[in-house]
Amino acid sequence: MKELLQLASNNELAHEFGKWYSPDKSEHSDHADQAKGGLWSAAQIEHLHKIDRERDAVRDRAQSFDAARESEEREWADGTGSVWRYTVLDECAVRLLACDSTAADLLVPSAVEGKPVVALANRACSGLREARAAVLPDSVLSLGSGVFYNCSNLRRVALPSRMASFDPGWFRGCSHLEELTLPGLLEEITPSVFEAPSLKTLVVGAGTTCAAPGAFGKSRLEALSVDPENAFLETDGLALYTKGRKALVGLAVHQDEYRIAPGCRIICSKAFNRHSTLARVDLPDSIASIGSYAFAHTAIREFTAPAQLRDVRERAFFNCRKLERVLLGDGLEYVGANAFSDTALAHLRFPASLKAMNHPVAEGTNIRFTASDQAISIEEGGVLSLDAHGGLYRRCADGLHLERVMDPDATTLVVACGTVAIEPQAAFNHRCLETVVLPAGLASIGEAAFKGCKSLRSVNLPEGLVSIGEEAFLDSNIEALHLPASLAHIGSMALVTQGVHSGRAAQSLRDVEVSKDNRRFSVESGMLLERKNDGSLAVIAFTDTEEDVYIPDAVKSIAPYAFASSRAMRRLRVLNGISDVGIRAFSVEGLIETIRIDLVEPIGGHDHFTIRFPDTDRGRHQQYVAFTSAAGLELPNLFENYDAAIMNASSFNLALKDEGMGLYEQAKLMMDRLKDPLFMTPANRQMITRAIEDHLVDICKALSSCGDRLALDDLANLGFLTEENIASVIDRIASVRDAAMTAHLLEMRRRWFGQCDEALDFSL
Repeated sequence: MKELLQLASNNELAHEFGKWYSPDKSEHSDHADQAKGGLWSAAQIEHLHKIDRERDAVRDRAQSFDAARESEEREWADGTGSVWRYTVLDECAVRLLACDSTAADLLVPSAVEGKPVVALANRACSGLREARAAVLPDSVLSLGSGVFYNCSNLRRVALPSRMASFDPGWFRGCSHLEELTLPGLLEEITPSVFEAPSLKTLVVGAGTTCAAPGAFGKSRLEALSVDPENAFLETDGLALYTKGRKALVGLAVHQDEYRIAPGCRIICSKAFNRHSTLARVDLPDSIASIGSYAFAHTAIREFTAPAQLRDVRERAFFNCRKLERVLLGDGLEYVGANAFSDTALAHLRFPASLKAMNHPVAEGTNIRFTASDQAISIEEGGVLSLDAHGGLYRRCADGLHLERVMDPDATTLVVACGTVAIEPQAAFNHRCLETVVLPAGLASIGEAAFKGCKSLRSVNLPEGLVSIGEEAFLDSNIEALHLPASLAHIGSMALVTQGVHSGRAAQSLRDVEVSKDNRRFSVESGMLLERKNDGSLAVIAFTDTEEDVYIPDAVKSIAPYAFASSRAMRRLRVLNGISDVGIRAFSVEGLIETIRIDLVEPIGGHDHFTIRFPDTDRGRHQQYVAFTSAAGLELPNLFENYDAAIMNASSFNLALKDEGMGLYEQAKLMMDRLKDPLFMTPANRQMITRAIEDHLVDICKALSSCGDRLALDDLANLGFLTEENIASVIDRIASVRDAAMTAHLLEMRRRWFGQCDEALDFSL
């Protein structure tokens, strides 16, 4: 129903259509408001209120059966010889559990023991191979799973008029079911109704108000009928209409040809979808709107627009492979995306009345956009026009607006003179576009205008251009830009080229120049900078041409992906305190060798911090984690990840073996951090301490082999070399015949712990 209202794109059509069909209650829940708006007749609204109340009451009552007190199992034989097993619910109603019957006509009893039968349990009537027909009384409100399972000869079933649900699983294994009367309070017909493979006749109940789009796509029906008491739907025996036949809901009985009822105004979404043999449909002149997928996947060969047709919705004729001829008359205002795609069309003419056309409109056809043979065109005199480059333009009060590049094969786009704006997504995901020539006087490029144009490498930005929208050139491959003096705005991610945000490629935009008269933008150290109104700077993009990047102190924000995928940067210097760092702004490719963070105020005696992540797999990984986290350049975040990197940088950690750094270098880095542990988390301190303690002897050996006496002293200062363990360290160093370092350790033992070997003379 929501789709039907969407088709009614103008107020007059909505007003007319609303009288004949109830809108989707999820969007229009207040029936009184609909009455005030004239969408429904008062009688329809009152009737719908009644149905809603009854449907809710039935559902509540059916749910209550699960909590009811149930008697012992009992047995009862009816007059046809069928034997029923059942239980009594709350001493006032009956649930049928099973049936033993050889009757051809199965009559489910309406009462047992004088109590109404309200429910049938799971598989209550399963396996009754003699049953040809089944009629359920109106007292039944609930059916269990597989209630008629494997009744292989069952041909006709009439479901109760007071039931509100339908489950195709009720008839699983009923391969010969031909005729079905739907529950009277079922709100919507869905495709699941047609899971019964032999269904030929369908009866729609009095309380059904709609059908899901495409509900009849897999129908094998030969006949359709609707309860005369239904206030919202009716049928001609072949198709389902709204009451009064103002809207065609769907063709239920597949035909080769069909004539739509006179006076019908709307063909609903998927009304004829997948009716593969349908070759001809006669439409009355009253048709004003054709819904999405209305004729998709049919065998229709030609289409002549009715006199009152105003809109053709998305994919209305999609994949009509035999459609060769379309005549569209004056008055047509809207054509949806792919309305004529994947057809046999070679030409398509639109009237001057056209006000909107989505893209693509005829992809996968023989239609071509060429200057010599423009097979698609719009009559002159309207607000829309197509040029020889396949550009769709709209005439506005301020000038031309480029709405869409319609030619999917265009490699060069020369935007028409007089164009003042390129609309959002004008060339979105254009696969062939390589060069764009923009005219003088162009003022704005809309959001995502050239997003996804992976072949686009060249574009000029003319003087007079004021604004470039968000993601305007995202995922393109532009190589150079000259920013004119007039440019005042570049939207977020507008210049992030293909593969940068995913890390698959470096920035293709390597050459950015700014007019000397532009007061908003400038280039410094390969960075495109924007001066904000408060005087601060923002980094917009990085051309990846500089190894040394010094971010100016006035920078207060860094755009998303500004330095992403950089291959060139080796050294970074930045002032601490930039809080606005966009997502993955520094997700560089490889390692930044030196990161210098200058401080506004000294911290712990430092006026800056220099961080060098180790050149190891883990070092590169932790730098990446640091830069891609929400905390970005914040010192606690950088040091936390740096500490994680140095803890796992050496091969002594067998679980994370990395040949890029030796034990000596790692031990030195860990001790340096413990000597100056600013921003070290308790967890990292504990792990670094444990790493040194667990590998103390190996670390001492590595330090000794490098002759690093000061580092051994640091181990004592930090409390790792103690009175209890120094002897074992001396023994290990002595075992490798390192006399000098053994002597130093003996001296350390005497000096630090007062332990002295009387056989040694320390005065020498």
